[in-house]
Amino acid sequence: MKNRFYNSNNRAVIDEFGVVQQVTNYYPFGGVFSTNEAAYAKSPDAQPYKYNGKELDRTHGLDWYDYGARNYDAIVPMFTSIDPHCEKYYNVSPYVYCLNNPMKLVDRDGKDPGDFFTSPENAAKDFGMLFNGNSIIAKLEYGSTIFVVYNEKNEMGYTYSVPAVGDAISVQPSKAPSGAKVVANVHSHGAYTYNSNEFSGNRDNGEILTDDKRKVLVDETTDIGSNNKEGVVGFLTTPNGSLQKYDPKTGKIEVLDKNLPSDPSMKNPNDDSAMPSERRLNTIKPTKTEIRDIEWQKKINSYKLSK
Repeated sequence: MKNRFYNSNNRAVIDEFGVVQQVTNYYPFGGVFSTNEAAYAKSPDAQPYKYNGKELDRTHGLDWYDYGARNYDAIVPMFTSIDPHCEKYYNVSPYVYCLNNPMKLVDRDGKDPGDFFTSPENAAKDFGMLFNGNSIIAKLEYGSTIFVVYNEKNEMGYTYSVPAVGDAISVQPSKAPSGAKVVANVHSHGAYTYNSNEFSGNRDNGEILTDDKRKVLVDETTDIGSNNKEGVVGFLTTPNGSLQKYDPKTGKIEVLDKNLPSDPSMKNPNDDSAMPSERRLNTIKPTKTEIRDIEWQKKINSYKLSK
């Protein structure tokens, strides 16, 4: 069993008996600053996948992370070779890690900063990691559209539009480019209020709807009714730190992740005196991500919308 926190860093390895086999703590750029020495002495390679879930190559004591396209040295901290897409970023060193901003950005493969995703779920999670904190801090909803794109290898993937900012109780997600195939939308619910940790339209007189009742809901002023009308999947990021998915074809809602930034005004996750709906799912502090519209749009424009 692995225990992860923000950016999917593997922090602990626990065996089937609940015994801790390995613990690793990181600096923001991935350098290891503390470990459980006894466990490491017993089994130093119990879990080689560490910072960002990348394999730590300890050959010759170099301790480089394998990012696929190139290796990363967390001590410097820089990649050991240039970005294969460096011509897109003349104002940034081709060796830096995620534009020198590991608190806001994640570099998944050693190439672009992370706007090409292999699934709508991954795109929605990235939105949540970057903008759920903004939403909580500003007490405003954010929203984007997720759509299909193709990279330079004609591989199909997904990205999302530059987020629109709404008000405290609603947002109209920013639109995908003309001609794009829309597959989903994603929005946040701002700071904690009653029922803000679930899709609007999920209840009738306080009772949670069944799947069958959800998928025929026609009230377009609610999240679920709007997704039903558009016929696309809806993703929601919540103040308690969850990422949820609503499928209008089945009426089902599922929780995909519980490790997004969460609202500190909510109760502690282990506070048994509070109702479960009042508690955070984690203690990840919300931080603000700057939206750079022009740079973001340039990246979107670099993709094709069809093969």
